[in-house]
Amino acid sequence: MGIIWRRLNRRWLLLTFGMALGLAMGQFFLKVSYLGGRNLFFSSPYTEWIGIDNFSSLAVTYYLVLPFLAVLPVGSLLQRDLNNGFLQQLRMKRPVAAIFKGYFGWSFLLGGLVVSGPLLVNLMAYLLVLPNLQPDNLLNSNILVIRDNTINVALYYAHPFWHAGMSIGVVFIWGALLSCLVMGVSFFTTKPFVTFSALALSQVGALVIDYFHWFSSSLAPANLLKESANANVNGGTAVVLTMGLFVVTLGVIALGWRRYVDA
Repeated sequence: MGIIWRRLNRRWLLLTFGMALGLAMGQFFLKVSYLGGRNLFFSSPYTEWIGIDNFSSLAVTYYLVLPFLAVLPVGSLLQRDLNNGFLQQLRMKRPVAAIFKGYFGWSFLLGGLVVSGPLLVNLMAYLLVLPNLQPDNLLNSNILVIRDNTINVALYYAHPFWHAGMSIGVVFIWGALLSCLVMGVSFFTTKPFVTFSALALSQVGALVIDYFHWFSSSLAPANLLKESANANVNGGTAVVLTMGLFVVTLGVIALGWRRYVDA
């Protein structure tokens, strides 16, 4: 994995992480400045952090561009090394399994961390400046965290820290899988932009479906990955889509790698 790490464009990785962190902390500073002149009795980290905020444009933007942020750091690395011949040279010096672990290990790890790390920083920042109060479904009814738009809402009111942690964990899994999916598609196309465009169309298409209310639950990652969404969400739908993404990603990687190794 050390060889693959040295192949990464560290500037691009830092730029992508900086963009994600900028959106997350921008939401924090704007919200804190707004709360500065108010009574904080009704405020807590779990009612203000970016995952629960449905009113800030920065929060909406973060989850909307999340798939792109996840795949930008590592997603195109394999395609680049296939094109310049580095991967062929590496195969003569390293076992195939080690090469596999290097590319997709870093893709999984960095794809998840780039999008989940800023969320964790955002939550920790709120924990440092706001009283660690447990949300109340009556006192905090203004944020509208209810069963329709929040998966496992009972856990949110009983153990809000763990509920937020689970939300961040799901974001990590999706970011990691999306990054590996784009890297796996590199075996089949010389134009990574096609995959990025497909991600954009999928996100927009899912949001259009939500707009027309063709399904009772949202299919858009921008809603499913938030702790509290702007649309109806369902735990079963989230599990099915996550498992579907896992199966598709694993299938693309397996088929692509077999095609390359057997070529």
